[in-house]
Amino acid sequence: MSDLGKAVGHHQAGRLAEAEAGYREVLAAEPGQPFALNLLGVLLNTTGRAEDAVTLLRKAVQLRPSNGEFQNNLGEALRLSGDFAGALVAYDAALAALGPNPAVLGNKGAAADRSGDHRLAETCFQEARRLQPDVALHHFNMGTFLKRQGRLDEAKSAFEQAIACAPAYAAAYNNLGNVLKDLGDIRGASDCYRQAIQHNPRLAAAHDNLGSALSALGSSDEAVSHLRLAADLAPEDAKTQNNLANALKQAGDTDAAVASYREALARDPGLRDAYHNLGNALAEEGRTEAAAATFDEGYGLTGDDGLLFKRQTMLPVIPGSQAEIEQVRSGLAGNLREMAEKGLSIDNPLRQIGHTMFFLAYHDQNDCALMGQAADLLTSACPDLNYIAPHVAAGQKPGRRIRIGFVSSHFRTHTIAKLMHGVVGNLPADRFERFVFNLWPGADDWSSRMAASGDHYIKLPGDLRLARERIAAEQPDILFYPDIGMEPTTYFLGFSRLAPVQAMTWGHPETSGIAAMDLFFSGKHLETPGSEAQYRERLIGLDGLPTCYERPVLPDGLGDRSRFGFSADSHIYLCPQSLFKIHPAFDQVLASIAESDPLAEIVFIEGAHKHWTESLQARFAATSDLLAARTRFMPFLSGEDFIRLISAADVMLDPIHFSGGNTSFEGFATGTPIITMAGKFMRSRVTYAMYRQMGIDACIADSPEDYVRLAVETASVKSLREDIRSDIIAAGDRLYNQRGPVQEMADILEAEGRSR
Repeated sequence: MSDLGKAVGHHQAGRLAEAEAGYREVLAAEPGQPFALNLLGVLLNTTGRAEDAVTLLRKAVQLRPSNGEFQNNLGEALRLSGDFAGALVAYDAALAALGPNPAVLGNKGAAADRSGDHRLAETCFQEARRLQPDVALHHFNMGTFLKRQGRLDEAKSAFEQAIACAPAYAAAYNNLGNVLKDLGDIRGASDCYRQAIQHNPRLAAAHDNLGSALSALGSSDEAVSHLRLAADLAPEDAKTQNNLANALKQAGDTDAAVASYREALARDPGLRDAYHNLGNALAEEGRTEAAAATFDEGYGLTGDDGLLFKRQTMLPVIPGSQAEIEQVRSGLAGNLREMAEKGLSIDNPLRQIGHTMFFLAYHDQNDCALMGQAADLLTSACPDLNYIAPHVAAGQKPGRRIRIGFVSSHFRTHTIAKLMHGVVGNLPADRFERFVFNLWPGADDWSSRMAASGDHYIKLPGDLRLARERIAAEQPDILFYPDIGMEPTTYFLGFSRLAPVQAMTWGHPETSGIAAMDLFFSGKHLETPGSEAQYRERLIGLDGLPTCYERPVLPDGLGDRSRFGFSADSHIYLCPQSLFKIHPAFDQVLASIAESDPLAEIVFIEGAHKHWTESLQARFAATSDLLAARTRFMPFLSGEDFIRLISAADVMLDPIHFSGGNTSFEGFATGTPIITMAGKFMRSRVTYAMYRQMGIDACIADSPEDYVRLAVETASVKSLREDIRSDIIAAGDRLYNQRGPVQEMADILEAEGRSR
């Protein structure tokens, strides 16, 4: 066997080092050996040395210019080295020599796509498919191209054809899963990823994608397992490590997530997503200094204005004092001005920012100016947010029925679904065609109930552009956002004009600050004179609460204090709210209750992060040693146990400055008295408005001192407490299943929809 033949044998057997040495020996003896030049060039190209490969392959082509295989190989090396124009010239030479060759056409299509000539790319891929319709690779290439172009339905069909040609084609299953994920079908995507893994258990990308999909569906343990395996299969892949960290965070293991994000950055110090995600994780945990340092480092290395925006708009979860709130707000106003003067550039706000100024609402101040500043800054920084749906731009008028869409990420077992189910279901079907757009990829009882409440149920993809295009395709006359501000996707969707009328309501009781949002539905008891100044939207005050909330079904075992370890002699003051609702001004009220009632036990639910609980405990200790001693934090409870806990309390404490909502609806179903004090903002008046609707005022305080008095009297005097409990239960028919506000809302929405 010749020396060249031996080198080829090594090459075919995968012994690349031996093959390279053999080719070089041949060329040392005969520098112009064209086949050795060609084969060594191919080897170098496949081992990441494209520029060196180009040098050798040019020599081979010069020696054999009519050799189509040599020309194709040169084209591949040029394509991988980034010289797409040169690659196209080489592919044309190959096609001139070989005729209409499907493999060369596929390569040419890839180069044309990278060069930006998408029409030529599509022509090449289609011709390859036509010439060899039974070859899976050609359908795969077309599917990959179409997905990049955002033509997802066509891409789905192409990958399905690839699989039909090659049923064990793991990469095609993986890519089909990616298309289904973008279409919003996360469960279908998961099935495809599982098929990919079945056919190639070592395909790291499929484990990575499956883990991310399972995390989105809430299957945290399995998600982490697949992502750990992906990280093992691709130990240098920083993106996989970042995705593992995301799954760990979703699973509630923030410490492990933070460590994994740091590992991703160690592997790739320029990985922007890891800076975003690490900073977000630290900020959500309340570790603002560490988060700020992460955003600063990432911004310094990448120049990503999204990191700067997050750094400059970050808010504490548990403020240490009123003074800290004032300092934070003053700094925020200045930061927004500075960023506006500098000018930001944001391409993908969901990816680069991915948060809202959620915690601003808990400061008990008018946030309209700050929210408007932030929204106007983002409108300027990301012009793509200002998308106008074609049917809106065309001035399309409503048909016989108003097409109204409801958009949320929380149409699942969540407060928002409970608030909105009766609204959607009770809008007159002869006047409204109702679309429920759900951004949550999973399925549960409440998502099923939301689906059944409307005429159409549509799962939206998580990608912002795809989601708004899917909404716009239904040509809504009105788009209704129940909870703008609670999470970033609906917040950023709200900037686009996807319907002639866009409305929101109290899911997050705060103005959006967005110029494209037209209406805010509230209630007359939720607002005070002059409240219009708190909203950028036009405020609509309904006669009742803007919901049709179903009376909760109560579990058995109500009133059992021993279930929760409560002493029979203690007076249980329960405040089962998220800890960020506890304003510093409430601390002294709680301390006064502890001082006034020697039997007081003040009960909270632990925060979503340990740091939240520790921060609030530290603040209580700074306020009063007695308060710290009388306070108990209980672990998170399931739905039924949560209601049992409420029923076991002597009274519930509604935080001043930020009232309960769903918790108060559930509390009143058990008859438990709730002490409340209405403030000047809607977010402090929800429980008060419920009492007004029921016609009960025994637990409404008019000052902090009165709040303490009412709480202690109600908890201490059983006969008084039982009388109030009876009154609350008797008045339930005036609180639950109220269709009047929905009918009022329907009249307003129809008038607005037809007047635009």
